[in-house]
Amino acid sequence: MRNKTIIAISTILSIGAFFILPVYDDFYYLSSPHKMMDVESFLPNGSFWRPIDALWGIMMGKYVDAFPFLNHLLVLICFAYSSFGLIKILSYSNVKGYTKSIAIAIFMLSPALVATTYSIDSINQALCLAFGISSLLLYKQHKFWAYVFITLSLFSKESGIAWFAVTPLLSLVIEKCHNNKDIINKKDYTSLIKPYCISIVIILIYACIRIYLNAPSDIIENGYSRYTPQLGLNCITSLCMIVGSAISVIDTIALFIEHNYIIVFTTVLISVIFIFIIIKNTVKKENLRIFIPLVLSIIAITSPHLIMEHPGEMHVYPSLWIIALSIGILTKEANWGKKELALIALTFLFGIFVFIHKGYYIYKNGRIANERVSSAVSQTKSIPNKVCILDCDNQIPIYSVFQTNGRNSWDSGKGTRIYFDLENPQIVSYHIIKIEDLKRHLHIYTHKDSTYNAIWIVKDNHVRVISIKTYSGKTHTRKQRR
Repeated sequence: MRNKTIIAISTILSIGAFFILPVYDDFYYLSSPHKMMDVESFLPNGSFWRPIDALWGIMMGKYVDAFPFLNHLLVLICFAYSSFGLIKILSYSNVKGYTKSIAIAIFMLSPALVATTYSIDSINQALCLAFGISSLLLYKQHKFWAYVFITLSLFSKESGIAWFAVTPLLSLVIEKCHNNKDIINKKDYTSLIKPYCISIVIILIYACIRIYLNAPSDIIENGYSRYTPQLGLNCITSLCMIVGSAISVIDTIALFIEHNYIIVFTTVLISVIFIFIIIKNTVKKENLRIFIPLVLSIIAITSPHLIMEHPGEMHVYPSLWIIALSIGILTKEANWGKKELALIALTFLFGIFVFIHKGYYIYKNGRIANERVSSAVSQTKSIPNKVCILDCDNQIPIYSVFQTNGRNSWDSGKGTRIYFDLENPQIVSYHIIKIEDLKRHLHIYTHKDSTYNAIWIVKDNHVRVISIKTYSGKTHTRKQRR
């Protein structure tokens, strides 16, 4: 009954994803609708090689009206499968009772999910974990197919490379738990030599192919991005951030956006109590032999994100799954007290409220972008090739996927392409101005020699379209989609 309740609550929370509208890179990323793609989109490009995303984007270009519904649907199907995999592996590992429910709730009710399950462009993250879990489920009896799914995980997102290390090691732990043997000896580790040799060979082949096929990248030319490797102390702070986000219910929206320190203090306090209870029931002498490979698995799955300058909340997703599994395995013999269970239940209750809070901000973020895009598209009779945008609104602070400024929210006006012809406007000149300077800028950009097809004026998050009749260039007939 407890587990069914957790699943029911998680399902209700997940349904909220279907109300999230595209914002920022949702409009142009590989998994967004594309009419066509260059060959380079399927090749390694800087830090990225995600051909599955590119294939999805081409498909969405054929079914634009289904965007972003199909993106949300695929992400949630992957999340449901990942939850199913967690429950199945916990049962196979002889994790039962309250411990099993706690482990399931840690993954399925965590506010750390929102950045992934509510994001339109997180198909790569969702597929990466789902394929990785598939490799874990298949590894014992079908090693060939396990490696195939690890490779699919890698082609979904580069961080999938971690499963080459995680799957063999974690499979060893799971089999030990299944046989009620919590001691991993030297002979067990020796059995990992062959699978790790296979993993190394596949990784080397993958690396050679990447080097050979690598396409030019703006990131490489500019010499820096958030994905540029950052080693040293940054790795430790990133590890603490990811693990901390996975096992806490701290309201980062209240901290970084609202500055509501009462909520921050409350969620920090309940998180500290929860972590203390988990540690108390985890740190036991008999757990030491199995604790080490589990920690190594967590570090391995987290490692691709540790070299980033600043990992985002969406990068917590795969680590959260393995942490939930690890806590379940390490506390399977725990005798939970009534007070402990009450405090744990309270933690999950807070987590649900923080989940909803974060979900609302992503929803609000999408509404801002949608208002701008829909108001511009609804007033446009002919699709413009070149647009000048005069944005009179104040730009709000940016925080992760939960809040971005007005300019970025609709990809500087190019987000309208999805609802035009997937190509235009090709050129956008964007200006953030004060309302009192509007007349002066209008005079500048509507003179008789103007090459713009239209001026889009943004005020109070609504766009007013001014067509420039003096321009004699080619425009495109608009096909109604809305």
